[in-house]
Amino acid sequence: GGAVNGNQSVDIWHLTAPSSGSGDAVVTMSGSTGYLGVAAISFTGVHQSSPLGSIGTTTGSSTTPSVTLTTVADDLVLDVVNNATSSDPTAGASQTERWDEVLSAAARGFASTEVASGTSTAMSWTAANAPWAQAAVIIKAAAVGTGDTAISTTDTPADNISVGNVIRIDDEYMLVSAVSDANAELTVVRGYRGSLAATHSNGDN
Repeated sequence: GGAVNGNQSVDIWHLTAPSSGSGDAVVTMSGSTGYLGVAAISFTGVHQSSPLGSIGTTTGSSTTPSVTLTTVADDLVLDVVNNATSSDPTAGASQTERWDEVLSAAARGFASTEVASGTSTAMSWTAANAPWAQAAVIIKAAAVGTGDTAISTTDTPADNISVGNVIRIDDEYMLVSAVSDANAELTVVRGYRGSLAATHSNGDN
């Protein structure tokens, strides 16, 4: 998905299950361009058959680029902005800036992610007063199958969960046997306390 506002434009492309290791993001243009910025980011624990959720785009000319997506709690949202200025932007309070590059004296590209906490997630910035184009997309988490013992989390799970804790998703109980902040992941014993191991999707409680 992408957005165009005069000379400012953004596009979001994806590749599911790329080869591990370093690689190149290559863009081939059909004609000349005054400036071009390319950035890449990788995610783990993503749904393989339908990795992307809804996409939102917006354009304007102001100091406050913003786009809002309908989400469920724990959705991961990625947004990208092209602003017609070289001035430094500031991401919204709950967003994590992922890149910020000066493309020319009259263009700057920047991006962020945010973990949704509710049914609506606004990706907002404070930037110089200039035309801008913005696009955002939901990165869908992989479903947890009945045999999976690694559960992806957000941020640093050790802040709230310890080994020996029992968690519940839907009607299934799970015993936490390991907590990894580095991988944002829990290792669990499935079907604990006589419950049945089941398949769970992002947003299940």
